[in-house]
Amino acid sequence: MKLQSKPLLPVAAEKSSPAVEPPDGEEARRVEEQSALLLGTLAALQFRQRDYVNAVETYRKILALAPDDHAARLNLAICLEKTNRWAEAADEFTRVLSVDPERTEAQLGLGICSLHLRREAEALEIFERVLARRPDDQVALVGKSVALQFLGRQREVASLAGLSQMSRSATPAHPPAADLSEDEQAAAAALAAGDFRAAIRHCSRLVQQQPTHFEAWLNLGVARQRVGETEDAVFAYHQAIRLRPNQPEPYLNLGMLRHSLGDLAGAEDAYRNALRLAPRRETALWNYGLILEHTGRVDEAEKLYARLVEVKADSAEGWFRLGLALLHREAYAEAARAFDQCLELRKDWPEARLNLGIARYRMGELTAAIRQFEAVVASEPGYAEAWRGLAAVAIDRGDWETARKASERLEQMRACCPELCFNLALQAHEAGLAGEAERLYREAARQQPVLPEALVNLGGLLAAQGLRDEAVVLLERARSLNPMLAPLCELD
Repeated sequence: MKLQSKPLLPVAAEKSSPAVEPPDGEEARRVEEQSALLLGTLAALQFRQRDYVNAVETYRKILALAPDDHAARLNLAICLEKTNRWAEAADEFTRVLSVDPERTEAQLGLGICSLHLRREAEALEIFERVLARRPDDQVALVGKSVALQFLGRQREVASLAGLSQMSRSATPAHPPAADLSEDEQAAAAALAAGDFRAAIRHCSRLVQQQPTHFEAWLNLGVARQRVGETEDAVFAYHQAIRLRPNQPEPYLNLGMLRHSLGDLAGAEDAYRNALRLAPRRETALWNYGLILEHTGRVDEAEKLYARLVEVKADSAEGWFRLGLALLHREAYAEAARAFDQCLELRKDWPEARLNLGIARYRMGELTAAIRQFEAVVASEPGYAEAWRGLAAVAIDRGDWETARKASERLEQMRACCPELCFNLALQAHEAGLAGEAERLYREAARQQPVLPEALVNLGGLLAAQGLRDEAVVLLERARSLNPMLAPLCELD
């Protein structure tokens, strides 16, 4: 009756994504079954579709069922941040950090929320704490710069180096300085100073006086986008495109605007036109690649990321995304090379090191995988996926003592790993340690109530001990979850 081991693999880490990699989504059809596992699938799909408002509610339901699911709490905080609910997001990031004080995503999220809540000194302290461990972290560098500006410490701002080279904001047009009209000069000055309302006034006057003024329409779109007047910004960008259909900038800005609004189809069309006109434009390659990933076209995204690292070979982020796409395609040797290149550029990136470990593991290079997983936990002891990686290697090697230590560590972090519990239970079962096997099967079933293999083995173990009534209940549950296991659910 006893079922054999379940594969135990760490989940690939993804920058600026939910803490848990979105699954394929087949289980989403069964969302009416109120289990944390199925709700987690739904939440991940909502996040991938940028439906952050509904993702917030789904993650709250998960936490009502499993209050100790810290990955769900981190994802809830990220979704709250995405919807500008700064105070609520800060509270959730703080809860994550109370359990895992060195979790970088939570530290950065709390720092960003603190800036928006005008707690600049607190934000500065958080970003400096991150930079003490990760001196090249782009988000922390930018966050520190903004905090210093708010605190009036301008001289220190000038000393910061290494800010992100990849623009994520709309690109204004800059006509030659000579022979500018008064409105043109005032609009340029307002844009440079960040006074977008003033820029709107001057650019609006310009397009009324000169309806064919390309730069005025483009900069009017930028200014309206910055103040949230999205429909008017779209109109302005379309006017700029009508005037100069062979200029990539209005397409690129339109793409970023539609992307921010969740209109992925519209953004994709705009990015495609921008790349038709400027095939090496980094921002278009990056953002279009992200859209292709989010819509499940990872193979197409891979091609864009490959072009991106050709254009900008020192883009650690580009090598990272390329590595993820190659992992998805199961091109493990190529993925390993991409993550190696990423780590050459940014040595202290634990997500890249974890993914390199996964690639090595999939290639069967267990010793090399261990080195990477151990390096991750040495720098970030609370990184659950790296502990899962160490456990996976240990189980493959039959090193049950190391697997148990990894399990204990994950339990201390309250990081669920039902497959690890199941495999340890199976080993105890085979060793004749019935009491330990029972405890671990029960723990696996508690962590993942829809794990029928644990129920089958536990039922068989209890039946052998004469506890037939409970065994029958467990086996019936297993049969209902997976009818294919019915032959194993019969008692003699």
